[in-house]
Amino acid sequence: MDKVIEIKKLILPEEGVLVQIHRTKNITESGIIMPESAVQNLPVTGVVIAVHDKVTDLEEGDIILDIAQKSFATFNHMDNIYSIVHRALIRIAVKPDNYGREFK
Repeated sequence: MDKVIEIKKLILPEEGVLVQIHRTKNITESGIIMPESAVQNLPVTGVVIAVHDKVTDLEEGDIILDIAQKSFATFNHMDNIYSIVHRALIRIAVKPDNYGREFK
């Protein structure tokens, strides 16, 4: 995938959403170290990078707070992790201006 110049220009399958996946850290902001099993049970989060034309309720920059399926194909591009997720699997998403802190 590193030969792809612009990740946003991938040809997405119908109702596909390109999501930059955010890794959940096993250390909380207060310094508590969580076991790996606890991290695996947290929701998969990320940011919308691109959407198929048939996806009308999400747009680039929206924040994904939960994806229904925990196991899906991912790929690396320029040191970031991405996945193409079917719109129906995205359970919770918000606009960036409706999220109370910087999304990391």
